[in-house]
Amino acid sequence: TLYEDCFSILGHAAIALKQDFYSVADLHNRLFTSAFTCLENLPNFRLRTMLLSFVEPVVLSCPSEYYQTLVSPIIRVFLAAIHVRLTNEWKNITQQNKQSAVYGNTKSKETEEEQVRLLTQDLVNFIVNCCVSTKASDTDENAAESHNDENMEKKSQPLIRP
Repeated sequence: TLYEDCFSILGHAAIALKQDFYSVADLHNRLFTSAFTCLENLPNFRLRTMLLSFVEPVVLSCPSEYYQTLVSPIIRVFLAAIHVRLTNEWKNITQQNKQSAVYGNTKSKETEEEQVRLLTQDLVNFIVNCCVSTKASDTDENAAESHNDENMEKKSQPLIRP
């Protein structure tokens, strides 16, 4: 659909354009006034699409200098909206399962429950990817600093020893 295609294009643009994408003037406000409005009205499958096609690529490919201005607000708003949604959805599913056990009606909401399970799984995977990506970039930076320190030590040593 057009909705999914738009998020896919934005996600791919973030990956492909890197610095050019993130340096767009007022990107933070542009995204929040378009992509992140009315998240509470989106069905679960649309939130999944948004997470997988747009939020994850934008967050994971973001240069570190834009973390505070772009990634942090995106994560704060998006995760808060999904947290509220999933909390309510899982409460409803638990209540429905209890009622189904009493009345014997088990097939009525299986697709809804599957959508909630998929959204939850994708959210957990996103959080893990963010943590692993951050840890990997920190490790890369530390390795680079360590390498630079070793080079500085080598440069400070005299080439010819007396």
